[in-house]
Amino acid sequence: MSSDIRDWYFNEWDIEFPLYSLPEGFPETSTQAQASIEHRLPPRSLPASESLRLSASMAWVDQVRAHVLLHIGGSDVRVTPTHGLEYYHALKGNVVKERREQDVEMHWFEKAGHSLDDVETSRVVWETARGWVNKYRL
Repeated sequence: MSSDIRDWYFNEWDIEFPLYSLPEGFPETSTQAQASIEHRLPPRSLPASESLRLSASMAWVDQVRAHVLLHIGGSDVRVTPTHGLEYYHALKGNVVKERREQDVEMHWFEKAGHSLDDVETSRVVWETARGWVNKYRL
């Protein structure tokens, strides 16, 4: 799991997450402590893994027909930034192969976290989103 809320995935998809798998006290940051935490995570069943896979945006990327604007925080600890990057590349790959009229754009904010809430990032997100809506307004 690559999130700062390790039990969130389990809770969101109603997968059992026993309390013994939680670290005691505050989360550790050392590599050794992280390895210890990873070792305590409960095993995931095949049905649970399939449920998670089918709820991921990558499982449905071939069905996306809308124009897509992505804003990704490069320092996000809630959702791994590489998920958004891989999604972007998958969408762009589909545009090249099948849907040349589809527009896919990504803005990467290296130092921003999940909320994209620092002043400069917020300004860029607002301006690009406003421009995007105006570009595709009916």
